Amino acid sequence: MYDHIYCIPTHREILPVFLDGFLSEVFYVNKKLRKSCPLIIFEDTDAEINKEKIAELKKAYPQLIVHYITRRQVVLVYDMISELLPKSCHNIFRRLYPNSNVNYGNVFNRIFLFAVLFGAKNIHRRDSDVLPDKRDDGKPIYPIEPEICNLARVRQGKTVYIVGGGYKGKYNLDIDDLIKEGDYSLVRRLFSCMSIPKEHHDDIIQEEILGNNLIFEKDVVEYNSRSYPECGNISFYRIHEFFPSSTQDFILGSDYFFIETIIHARQNLTYHNRAVIHQHTPDRTACLEKIFNYWKGLMMLVDSQIYYRSLYEQYIDVADDASLSDLKNILSTIIHGMKEFFPLFKKDYVLERQDKKEQLIKVLSESLNPVVRKVSNLLRNEIESVEQCTNQSIVEHIELLENWRTIIKTAKKLSKTTKMQNILRATMIN
Repeated sequence: MYDHIYCIPTHREILPVFLDGFLSEVFYVNKKLRKSCPLIIFEDTDAEINKEKIAELKKAYPQLIVHYITRRQVVLVYDMISELLPKSCHNIFRRLYPNSNVNYGNVFNRIFLFAVLFGAKNIHRRDSDVLPDKRDDGKPIYPIEPEICNLARVRQGKTVYIVGGGYKGKYNLDIDDLIKEGDYSLVRRLFSCMSIPKEHHDDIIQEEILGNNLIFEKDVVEYNSRSYPECGNISFYRIHEFFPSSTQDFILGSDYFFIETIIHARQNLTYHNRAVIHQHTPDRTACLEKIFNYWKGLMMLVDSQIYYRSLYEQYIDVADDASLSDLKNILSTIIHGMKEFFPLFKKDYVLERQDKKEQLIKVLSESLNPVVRKVSNLLRNEIESVEQCTNQSIVEHIELLENWRTIIKTAKKLSKTTKMQNILRATMIN
């Protein structure tokens, strides 16, 4: 149906100003850049909490195609896929179904599958709480322009698989309460907990935190970059057919797996300086339960990143170019490395895993926010359960990667049926 799709996943009410920003960016790519690209809203609830507002705002863009997909429709489509899958895929496919928990990896997996059903090779994704930046004259600065110009093109001898940028405003981690009068020492310690090498700490602070908040003057596009685009300001070509995310609930950062894979496989990730304005909702800093769940999710990330970063260093960074020559080869290399490394990880990394989580608790105990300091004490009771979750999620991620091509082929087959095409058309907002 479409070669490009522009996706907004959400589980909360989206303010009209954000919705209008998405509509205007998609309108721009359709009219100015002459690409057929619909806006697709994934509502991760059974209630249609944003549909009425979208329908009203869409009146200003009558030619624009907008699809509105709820959790109920996702389950309907997943059931249809499941019926066609071999039995060997059923258990792991069930882990993709939406539930009442936050699951960042499955948000992307959902986009991946629906992209296949829509026939799209190119995906543009924004978070539900971002806005396009503006020039001095008030004109919006749309990230989709450098995305369209570079995605799937050959630059510096390599195909561009990912194009993305950063956030202006709130960083992707809630680090405000860890910065004391411009002192980023606690933030650097947090990065160490996340297994980020020390030589990259200052680059992240200068380029991804401080640098993205500079006034936009002109486009700066970096090819073969090792910078990490934010998942709320990103586009990618064909990645969704090969690299699904972990299915683990609550964990932060699981949706960066395909970005890390492409970077470590020395493929052409392209980073631009068209940052989007990122605004968090107030409940992130006021509700104890939400703050606890957030930092427990970060502890899960700390534990899992010991596995994934060691995996990249020992199996991907050292691989020869022949074994990383295309996406299928990269997938095979990843699966082989994950299966071989996992028993060693469980046996040889016990002390490091314990130490990293203890370091995280110590960092949070020094936060400026008293609620975060309280959470740091509560997290001591979660260390063992987090390790069990990590081990289980790695097993499931390996299984999903091994079966993903079968799942994708099944979705492609289903996409050609009249029944599926009618279901997708029924999600359109007129």
